Amino acid sequence: DGRPLIAGDRAYKLQTSPSVSDPNKTVVSYVGHNGKPEPLSETSVTKGRLAGLFKFRNDDLVVARNELNQIAFMMASRLNEQHHAGFDADGNPGQDLFSLPEIKALANSQNTGSGRLDSIRVTDYKAVNAEDYNVSFDGTDWYVTGADGRTVPATVTGGVLSFDGVEIDLPAGVNAGDSFSLNPMAGAAEGIGRALDSASKFAASDDPTGGSSNNKNLELMLKIQDEKLIGKNTLTDAYTQLVGTIGSNARAVNSGLESAKIDLDDKFNTKQSLSGVDMNEEMVNMQMFMQYYQANSQILQTATTLFDTLLSIK
Repeated sequence: DGRPLIAGDRAYKLQTSPSVSDPNKTVVSYVGHNGKPEPLSETSVTKGRLAGLFKFRNDDLVVARNELNQIAFMMASRLNEQHHAGFDADGNPGQDLFSLPEIKALANSQNTGSGRLDSIRVTDYKAVNAEDYNVSFDGTDWYVTGADGRTVPATVTGGVLSFDGVEIDLPAGVNAGDSFSLNPMAGAAEGIGRALDSASKFAASDDPTGGSSNNKNLELMLKIQDEKLIGKNTLTDAYTQLVGTIGSNARAVNSGLESAKIDLDDKFNTKQSLSGVDMNEEMVNMQMFMQYYQANSQILQTATTLFDTLLSIK
């Protein structure tokens, strides 16, 4: 971004540290003459290995992780919803079939208040997005921004902040300028688990008195695989699309790498043809110069002989 790494006899450093908004994320900072690290704008690093790592982490990895979390979240939420509509063998209403990890909000390390967003719940799973949100307080109002910086419509009612199918109980002790980051679906693919502790609690029936032969709710659960839960895609289609995207990106990277290698080889050969040393050519030239030297030696020897002969004539 224009700041020097080497100026005169002084070298400046780059160092890594946890992000102030997300301690799980590592950022690269520039250490100037004052010795204080200042985070680099990752978009300004466009070439080299560091740029490749930034692009993978901020683009490819984020997309793959969010889509995989969304698949797990939507599958668990929809199956839980249908399972609640059924009854187990004892006639009891169905409970959660899958468990999902709690939604956690990370406090900015530069917050001055003591408040934490600890109570977060999903009110409408169909409206939840796999997106990194920033929730901030200006001393009077609360604001929510999306990963792209847009303002997300949000309402505050009775101390509860609501947006995109999520509700957050607003705590006390939050100061002006404090902010928090969260992703409602973060860790869903990794943290999904089985909630039922007994097979007898599986709600296969749609009737509390249906008995063990009634499996109509199970049939409805099987039909979920044909529902378009993620945009216009079923769960299977969404997963297939994710795998295809990763494969396409991998092929594009490999193709770009091969093109870069070919370009490097061409430029190296061009440079060598202009300034490099061809050992075969140099060997031929050396032999030719040796022959020149030997020929000149013979001329000098002949001249010396003639001179001595002339001096010997009386």
